[in-house]
Amino acid sequence: MVQAQFKRSVSIYSYQEKYYTGAMSLEDCVAAAAATGARGIELVAEQMLPGYPSIRYNLQPQFVEQWHAMMARHGTVPVALDAYGETKLYRHRPRSDAELVAELVDYFKAAKALGMGIVRLSFHLPQSVIEALIPHAEDLDLKFGVEVH
Repeated sequence: MVQAQFKRSVSIYSYQEKYYTGAMSLEDCVAAAAATGARGIELVAEQMLPGYPSIRYNLQPQFVEQWHAMMARHGTVPVALDAYGETKLYRHRPRSDAELVAELVDYFKAAKALGMGIVRLSFHLPQSVIEALIPHAEDLDLKFGVEVH
């Protein structure tokens, strides 16, 4: 019988309160996760991706370089990006499928640039948006799943 080799990953969401209050930086969060023995890191876009919610113009090469250097320093690997998909960004109207797809494709590109192979989508996204994302994920060689509560 083949014995499974389990690998531990941590979502930086685990440190959200300390990050929000300024008690921990992004690097502190990664270091704390690594100290538990975890090697995989999930980054939550809404918390720690510079420029959120408009990463289209704000994901700077400097952050990408710093991210990869941080992963190397702590012996960790980027695994997943959690992307929410802001369906209620405007008070006067819902966001269209096209707007949501464009936003999430930007997150897919960010995940790829940050070395992640998985994007975790929020449970509230319309099925039509999820279906429209499939070819984009395939083009970028990414997997995605929908968070279930």
